[in-house]
Amino acid sequence: YDLEGYEAVTVLAGNGNNNVQFNGTMAQNVTLHTGGGNDVVELNDISTFRDFFTQNEDPPFNYTVDIDGGTGFNILTIDDVTSVDRSYIISPEQMTAFEGAPLGMRFNYDSFQAVNLYAGQYYNDYLIFGTSSDIPAGQQMTILGGPQGEYYEVRPHDGDGNLTINGNLGISGGGGVDSLVVSDVGSTVPIDYTFY
Repeated sequence: YDLEGYEAVTVLAGNGNNNVQFNGTMAQNVTLHTGGGNDVVELNDISTFRDFFTQNEDPPFNYTVDIDGGTGFNILTIDDVTSVDRSYIISPEQMTAFEGAPLGMRFNYDSFQAVNLYAGQYYNDYLIFGTSSDIPAGQQMTILGGPQGEYYEVRPHDGDGNLTINGNLGISGGGGVDSLVVSDVGSTVPIDYTFY
């Protein structure tokens, strides 16, 4: 559907195995609930979405994007491979992608058992505050970096000492010289790490 001219879009899908794609420029409030079934949601080229926030939380454009996978086994894929260099902030149920300071796109997601982020072709950096508890054993949040050198920082506890990596996290640096930092220096709570 061409959504030009609409200020808000709500999709309440049925209980089948739904495939939903959002492509290109988005300038609407978007609410998606995929219902039951094993659903696949793709956000393609999010660099052209128009849910822009400044890093000071000052929204020159402020459109909400809320995506709920409902029941079943659901997959969320963020395909940003055509983008310029970006800064991603990833929380268990929210992601913000800054398209160079200070503008960025933010969306909320829930009830996905696998989450995939395919990043762009330039230098990207990632601040990962957690993964969703909706991700079961044997599945993961996957971050596939681009061909340039990238920086990944994982913070496995919040300020109150609660574990925030609630599902498996897989990171592939792609090409270039990449750096991975696991920053947990303020925590007094023990944790088990497995790297492979």
